[in-house]
Amino acid sequence: MEELLRFKKDGRLSAQSFIITGNQERDKIEEELLFFLERELIKTDIKNFPDLYQIDSFSFGINESRLLREKQSTKSLSGQGRYFILKIEEISNEAQNALLKVLEEPTENCYFFIISNRVGIFLPTLLSRCQIIKILNKKELTNKEEDIIWAENFLRMTLVERFSLLKEKFGPNNKKNNREDFSQMLNLLEIGLIDKNLEKGKYQKDLEVILKARKYLMSKRITIKTIGEYLS
Repeated sequence: MEELLRFKKDGRLSAQSFIITGNQERDKIEEELLFFLERELIKTDIKNFPDLYQIDSFSFGINESRLLREKQSTKSLSGQGRYFILKIEEISNEAQNALLKVLEEPTENCYFFIISNRVGIFLPTLLSRCQIIKILNKKELTNKEEDIIWAENFLRMTLVERFSLLKEKFGPNNKKNNREDFSQMLNLLEIGLIDKNLEKGKYQKDLEVILKARKYLMSKRITIKTIGEYLS
């Protein structure tokens, strides 16, 4: 899990809450995360580690948030802190607000790893409490440098330049004028932002715009042209 290793090297694992996302299966991401925790942080057999809690819930609700709050307030049995892995694909705003209360005031040495392939489902307030880690597959790793350069160039453009580029890429005369391609472009921008040290807050506003664009993209009543204008 190169991304987590990079976070550790840069000192960004000092945070207590993380959202791990990618195009891989959630179980595969969890497997890599467990290997990372065992080798780099816990340094003991993860299967026998008493302070690891895993919640696998397709639809994460209030009950799961309450259980998490209860578990994270207990005493560490190992003395190495407590680690929570949450696999989430659906979560209501009510459940997010309950989860946010846990993340805002975490118990000392308590770490939360949220695994989800749908970052767009989370509220901006919850995202602001988490480090976002994008796990790339082999193809994405190969194209990563080119993608980041494209995203960085876009972020440096003026509003007029951004609009012109989006019009060229997703205008009515372009055969690739569809939601899937637009979603892929948002992924590229997100990768570029994540690579830019989001904890400094410099690109936080851009990330919030991308997250809102994702939500607009889910509504068939809102055209790509309208979303592009918002993004620019």
